[in-house]
Amino acid sequence: MNDRMNREEIQHILSILGTEGILDTLLCVKEHDWVTASEIAEEMNTHVATAVKRLSGLYDVGILDRRVRKGRTRSAQEYSLISNSFGLDIDLDELVGETSGRTENSEIYLLLLKDMATRFGKFSGRNVDDIISSWEIQKLLNDAEAGQDDIVLAITKVLELETEEYGELTVKSLAAASMDAIGHELNNLPSRFFGVIR
Repeated sequence: MNDRMNREEIQHILSILGTEGILDTLLCVKEHDWVTASEIAEEMNTHVATAVKRLSGLYDVGILDRRVRKGRTRSAQEYSLISNSFGLDIDLDELVGETSGRTENSEIYLLLLKDMATRFGKFSGRNVDDIISSWEIQKLLNDAEAGQDDIVLAITKVLELETEEYGELTVKSLAAASMDAIGHELNNLPSRFFGVIR
């Protein structure tokens, strides 16, 4: 959680950490090696959907690890703390100095693109820098004047590229997970990848 982050990433992390019941959820997870949302919900006397939302958020911001627990009839996601301590370094001077050429909306699209690079990296076992290099988007990420249309075009191209390697269903699933992670509804994205997963 100490990598250089932009304003939207920091806001996302703070919104997750500021969620009601999140500290109690972390303390509950700490008591277990691996625990499911159902088990957390039972211990905390809350709804399973609430536990799932909290645990998923903590996983998305890198505080929890997640794996599949196989059962006799069905499988479930289970979570564990990555570390018993974590920190968040926010350089306010750096945030104030962020370029103002991009609109806030453009930054959200860039956040989606970066999240997708992270997810494809985890999925494929590739380094995120290698993914960004293969997608040829480093210049776009550094371009303070890049507009929303440029970023949407880049998103479309990289998803088409990854579809050739992993298939459309996998790419749609990873794209949907990134969309959920950033917590914003975005328009003008290619419906082929951001439509309903069939």
